[in-house]
Amino acid sequence: MTYRSLIIYISIIVPFFIWSGLGAKRLDLWFAETLPLVIGYIILIRSVRSFPLTQLSYAIIFIGSILMLTGAYYSYSHVPLFEYFKDIFDFERNHFDRLVHFYQGVTVTIISREIIIRLTSLNSLPWTNFFAMISAAAFAAIWEVIEWVFVLLVVSQGVVEPDYGFLGEQNDTWDAQSDMFFAIAGSGFAILVFRSLQDKLIKGLPFVPDECEHP
Repeated sequence: MTYRSLIIYISIIVPFFIWSGLGAKRLDLWFAETLPLVIGYIILIRSVRSFPLTQLSYAIIFIGSILMLTGAYYSYSHVPLFEYFKDIFDFERNHFDRLVHFYQGVTVTIISREIIIRLTSLNSLPWTNFFAMISAAAFAAIWEVIEWVFVLLVVSQGVVEPDYGFLGEQNDTWDAQSDMFFAIAGSGFAILVFRSLQDKLIKGLPFVPDECEHP
């Protein structure tokens, strides 16, 4: 069932991927923004037989993929709906990338919780949630460092100007810190909203040691 679900999600993602690439203003930046997504799906395909995830995890990954491809298509800082919000609420920037980082926190937390529950002997629900949130915060921080290194490399090579706004920075001095905050907020949201459902779905999957089940 999980294998079939993954195939369905991929069959929907592929047209979105093509649409995003064909409409991208700069293919080099589009490639940099979508490469993590490609790597993620390769891992999912290779592990679906040996370590299938819950339907919840696959659904959350799928929605996150749509958000990332939409952001890559519009260079994040020009997503029309959020341009509309920008005008209505008199925002100084397009906040679509904030939504993506919030959802990044949701995704990493859900995947981390599933891995911790199924592959470790940690039987404390509070500690499971804590380490899942730490994983989301660490991932967000590493993501920001990668963006920073990328910017340094492309600027030093003269590929782009220093103020070109990679991934929707939009000249925001606190962009990295804000992105990490929203990822952590998304992590907390994921635990509050999806914890019970995820625990129930995990119990229906194989590879769940008895000592890992939460009381």
